[in-house]
Amino acid sequence: GRLDLRRAAWGPRLALVGAWTAALALAVSAGVTRAEGPRADLVATWWRPGTPWPDLVVEVRRGMYGVHPTGSPWWLGVWSPHSGSVADLAHTAGTALLVLGLMLLLVRLLPRAPWEVLAGAGSMTLTLYTTHVLVMASPLGVGGHGALVLHTVAAVVVGSAFARAGFRGPLEAGV
Repeated sequence: GRLDLRRAAWGPRLALVGAWTAALALAVSAGVTRAEGPRADLVATWWRPGTPWPDLVVEVRRGMYGVHPTGSPWWLGVWSPHSGSVADLAHTAGTALLVLGLMLLLVRLLPRAPWEVLAGAGSMTLTLYTTHVLVMASPLGVGGHGALVLHTVAAVVVGSAFARAGFRGPLEAGV
């Protein structure tokens, strides 16, 4: 958080460390879930014990939304979106570093104009993420790639509008 990101060397370094961390998290999770002993523990400690392994894999890949079963320590090594497991947190941190590193590289390669538009969304991430979570939890919240594109476009448009008007995000201003 205190790196001088204006130095050109940080972009490739962050991208490489991020890619390595994210890939390692997925590889460790694949190793954990490939072995029969951990699989048996995971099936036995799932919220609905006895769920067949293929069905459990489908449910785990959908995400656990902030909580994972605690009956076995193997759950800490299982990657599941938003589960809070060690594998999920390592994958999320690695992905964030990868994106940050790639963006630092792109900023050096592309003209400045598109970054000013995106900076609006970047300056109000708390407001935009909170809105995203509320929308996803509401009846309007549908998943899939279409929702991702819609939420991304909305974040850029709203962020740009706030930046152009000279306003901070409402939650950012409150904090």
